[in-house]
Amino acid sequence: VGWGRCIIPCLERLRAWAGDRESVGFPVWVNADVWRGPGEQKPKISPSDFFAACFDLYPAATLSPGWTVWLRFESAGDAASRLLDPTILQGYSQQHVDDALRTLP
Repeated sequence: VGWGRCIIPCLERLRAWAGDRESVGFPVWVNADVWRGPGEQKPKISPSDFFAACFDLYPAATLSPGWTVWLRFESAGDAASRLLDPTILQGYSQQHVDDALRTLP
């Protein structure tokens, strides 16, 4: 799985660095956009996979799950049109929040 090539080795390295201790000794935030947000781009990692990997490999981390927002620009004109896209301007809906709350562990 593509996301696993990044997050899993990082979490394993943190776990190894911590050794017998609970943590590495300083705050670690782990972020991933796991919910579909404005712009409706599909997340690259599911909430359940993200939470499971973090809880299993480095439970001392502060988790920072978020929503995807599609803002990839091909040109200056594209940037202007995307920033004015109604799906981006409307922000997060109640449905976005409800979907996220259903997947929290």
